Amino acid sequence: MTYSKPLLIIGNGARGLDWTKFGIPIVTTRLGIDLIESDSPLFAGRYGLFTDVPSYLAVKNADYIFSVGARLDPGFTGYNLKDFAPQATKLNTDIDKKELGKTVGDFMINHQTAKEFYEGGMLKEFKASNEWLDQIHAWQNKYPLKLTGSYKVIREISNQAKKDDVIVVDTSSSFHTAAQIWQIKKGQRYITTGGISTMGYWPAAIGAALASGRRVICITGDGCLQMNIQELATVVKNKLNIKIFVLNNDGYLLIRWTQRKYFKKVMGESPKTGLGFPNLHDIAIAYGLMWTDDVSLAMSYKGPILCELKTPFWEKSQGRLDEISKTTILTQTY
Repeated sequence: MTYSKPLLIIGNGARGLDWTKFGIPIVTTRLGIDLIESDSPLFAGRYGLFTDVPSYLAVKNADYIFSVGARLDPGFTGYNLKDFAPQATKLNTDIDKKELGKTVGDFMINHQTAKEFYEGGMLKEFKASNEWLDQIHAWQNKYPLKLTGSYKVIREISNQAKKDDVIVVDTSSSFHTAAQIWQIKKGQRYITTGGISTMGYWPAAIGAALASGRRVICITGDGCLQMNIQELATVVKNKLNIKIFVLNNDGYLLIRWTQRKYFKKVMGESPKTGLGFPNLHDIAIAYGLMWTDDVSLAMSYKGPILCELKTPFWEKSQGRLDEISKTTILTQTY
C-alpha cells in the first residue's frame, strides 16, 4: 500500500533531534510544543483535549501516523484511544516498555529510543504529497482560532516574545489557551506541567531563570498564582528577569464551566460564590514588585514585573476535542 498522507506526532521523548528533515507534517504534544517552530511549513498543529480544527483534521485524515516519544495519554488522544484516527495505520515508538504496554486500539508498537528510530531509516520511506501539505495549510487558513479574550492577550505576548525567551506556563485554563495560541520561534523553550496539572506551577519560572540566565515569560492565572504566591518574594529578592502575566478571570474558570455543565450551578469558584482574592496591584506593592496591565510595558521593563490582564468571566475555551468531533462539516474526510 502506498501512503501519501503521513503524520508525525512528537513528544518530549523526541527532544534533541531535527524531525523536519523527513518532510512529514508534525503534530506535537503539550510537552513537545517547542520542538517545531509555528511558522514551519511542516507544522500541522497541537492535538489534545483542547486543540484546533486544523490539528483535528490532520489527525483524522492522515493515512499513516508515527508517534515518537509521546505517551498518547487521554489528555492527548481523548478518553477513548480506539477512536483516535481509526482510518490510519499507526506506529507507537517509545523507550519505555510499560508505556507501550498501555497502548490500546490498533496501534503497532515499537520499543526503541527516539534516536534509534530517527536513524533507522523507516521515515525516509514515506513522503508527504504536495496535496497533503497544501490541504493542511488550507485548513490552517480556513479555521484559525479566534483572537478574543485570553487568546488575544496571549497572542500579543507571543508576538512580542524573542527567540531566546523561556516560556513557563501554569496549569488550568492558561495552560490550554497558551498551548493552542502561542507561536513558537526557533530557539524558544516552552515549559509546562505536562500531565501533572498542578495549580501553582508558576514558580518553575524561578528555576528556569536561574538555570538559563535568559528572560522568562511566565503565564499563570489569578487562581494558580495564589497557590504559591509567597514565591513572589524569591523573584524580587533575586532580581530575576521574569515577566509574570496573570490572567484574571475572577476565579477558577475551568471549575466554573465544569460545575455549570454537570451540576447546573456554581459554588466556591469566584468572589460571588465564596472565593476570596486579594487586589493584585496591592500585592505587587507589598512585595516591592512592579505592576502593570500593559503587555508592551511588561515586556520592555528591565527586571521582574507582574502584569495583570483582565479576561472574560465566562470565557469559553476554544477547540474542545469532544465538540469539534461532533461538528457535521468536520466529520467529513478529504
